[in-house]
Amino acid sequence: MQFELAHDEIVVLRNVLTHYLSELRMEIAGTERLAWRQAMHREEDVIKELLERLPEPEATAAGGREAGP
Repeated sequence: MQFELAHDEIVVLRNVLTHYLSELRMEIAGTERLAWRQAMHREEDVIKELLERLPEPEATAAGGREAGP
C-alpha cells in the first residue's frame, strides 16, 4: 500500500515516531521479561525502518503545502 503525505504530515509523523522511539528505548531498558523485551525490540526495528523510509522534511518542502496566506 502506498499513500502520499503532505510536508506538514511528514514532519508531524517523524516527530511522533522519533519521540515514541525514545520512550520505547527507555521501556526496553527497564523491562526484565525477555518476551516483552523481544517484542519491543521488534517494534523498535519497525519504527527505525519507517523513519528511514520517510523522506526528510527538507526534501519535501518544495512539493508540500506552502505555508502562509
